[in-house]
Amino acid sequence: MQSPESPESIVSTSNLPQAPIILLRLPNWLGDGVMSTPCLELLFSHFPQARIYLAAPRAVLELFANDRRIAGVFIDESKRSGGGVRILGRFGATCAFGREIRTAIKHAEQEREIDIAITLTNRFFSALLLYASGARMRIGYTKGIGKTLGKALLTHPLPRPKGIHQVASYANLLSPIISSGLSLDSHAIPPLCLHAQCLDSHAPESNVDSRDLSRIGLNPGAAYGSAKCWEPRYFARLAAHLAGQGKQVVLYGVAGDSDLAEEIINQAKALYTQAHKENPPSERFINACGKTSIQSLMSQMSELSAFITNDSGSMHIAAALGVPTLALFGPTNSSETSPWKAPNARILSICAPCAPCKKRTCPIPANNPDHHRCMRDLTPEIVLDALESLLRDFLSMPARQAAFPPLSSLQSCPKGAIHAT
Repeated sequence: MQSPESPESIVSTSNLPQAPIILLRLPNWLGDGVMSTPCLELLFSHFPQARIYLAAPRAVLELFANDRRIAGVFIDESKRSGGGVRILGRFGATCAFGREIRTAIKHAEQEREIDIAITLTNRFFSALLLYASGARMRIGYTKGIGKTLGKALLTHPLPRPKGIHQVASYANLLSPIISSGLSLDSHAIPPLCLHAQCLDSHAPESNVDSRDLSRIGLNPGAAYGSAKCWEPRYFARLAAHLAGQGKQVVLYGVAGDSDLAEEIINQAKALYTQAHKENPPSERFINACGKTSIQSLMSQMSELSAFITNDSGSMHIAAALGVPTLALFGPTNSSETSPWKAPNARILSICAPCAPCKKRTCPIPANNPDHHRCMRDLTPEIVLDALESLLRDFLSMPARQAAFPPLSSLQSCPKGAIHAT
């Protein structure tokens, strides 16, 4: 491993080549990967001739599979490295991965080295990866690394700003290389940007038919923990009502969400049958959990009439694709992770006194009346009202301007204090 470069040898914006080679170590989570896209767009805007390479877990890289501007990608599997002592195994794997990136880029770029490497994760191993890649300029936050290690591994260690949106935090990492500076409040930070492939309704993994039927997507899961999840019985009541209005309801998620989706569908079918005195049509409810790749998920979501979701990676994908999105927030902070500059998205949350607690599970005992209140008090009636308003405001195609009658047949609950943006 090389010794850290002296301050005199550190590359600056004044001596960057016209077409710099840039390595961007993306976040590990899908939603964070989507929120990194404005940062990537800023790089392309300020360095239009740059050769930009991405490193990340496979699922995150799939978000960029159709972006032809990307020079190359590197799948980071170093976290899975074993060995006698796991942390030592990962240390060695990370260094080896960094050297692999360096060798591959030199081979592709006529022996040129990486000019700029930026990590969007606040982790020691990501900073180590940048160091091992041999990049002349290495930028990252010291939070999660420490100032001492940050200064050893990064040429530009930055303190992470507090109380700002995640998108702005990622964009702030470009401040050392954007000569004009970048305000965290700047309107220059672009919106989310994803490139979805065209939907092939005949593809084997496509479970959604191509008939002209208004289609609503639901996302009942969330990777971070159960505290972020709206109650399954609420999703079922909402799904039953939407199906009763002729909507096709598709439940999305990972394979681990499939049982939850089946539970919701079974409850929704029972409610539908009870209300309509007949079984719902077979295509009215679809469980797509674990049955899509990232790209086919993006393609299917791009054709949705609307998407109702917990705070999740799918929420950011839908918002980036311009899908009318209703985001249900409870324990997480919407000011930090809400859909960024997404005019077709709405945030719906209860102003519970304990929110945002940012816990994976609700810390209030289950027998306490306030248990999971932040999500429990968001009733289907409230969500349907918000969905009706969202579609009225943003759906311009006459065929998709369907009326959503009130949930008169369902038991009404007190709305409490509502925050909708």
